[in-house]
Amino acid sequence: MESVAFTYATTSITVQASNTIIERCKTYGISLESGSYNTTIRQCFIQGATVGGSSASQHTIENCIIIDDGDFALSALKRSTIRNNTFCTYYNNSSQKYAYVRSLSECVITNNIFLNTKNSEGVFYSCSNCTVKNNVLCCTGSSYETENITGVTTKAELFTLTGENDRAFQLKDDSPAKGYATDGGDCGAYGGRYPYVPSGYPLGIPHFNSSVVGTRPQSGQVSVTQEVTIQKQ
Repeated sequence: MESVAFTYATTSITVQASNTIIERCKTYGISLESGSYNTTIRQCFIQGATVGGSSASQHTIENCIIIDDGDFALSALKRSTIRNNTFCTYYNNSSQKYAYVRSLSECVITNNIFLNTKNSEGVFYSCSNCTVKNNVLCCTGSSYETENITGVTTKAELFTLTGENDRAFQLKDDSPAKGYATDGGDCGAYGGRYPYVPSGYPLGIPHFNSSVVGTRPQSGQVSVTQEVTIQKQ
């Protein structure tokens, strides 16, 4: 599934098959069912809900922007790779404050940005045997400070905040996420092997930026000028 935008505010994707690729889509959330494995979720804009499943395993989530206002953004994943994503949540669960990323096991979590603007310590809860390194985290704590940048608590410290939706999460020049990834590149969705593409334009397929059509025909012909771009990345 590539470059599909779900416009209804609560529409989500449910994955029950294996070896699935979801790329450059816009959706409310993605549910990975327990019978699925080896799903790749790449360069997606996910707003308002979560990515997770019932002990779903061997998945890759990379170069996504995930904006969460529910009680968790990642949940119940096993032996999965989570890299070069930008996570931003506005939720604070007073009874379970570490519910932003919860119940992950044996996952590799690298080169991400995790920002909770309501509760800076509310990031990880009940995660076991995970590798967490070269991330930019809003939380503090001795278990993360040696291999991650911690204590970054505001969007203004990280992002340009110019443009709408996904464009606002591009890194500013002096962002702490610049150059901190495991490959020497940037943390977050706009770094890594598959940098996030604003607006989810599909690779190699033309899209129309503008069209100008004449108001009346001249000698039986109508003048049409179009600007067409092909996404190369």
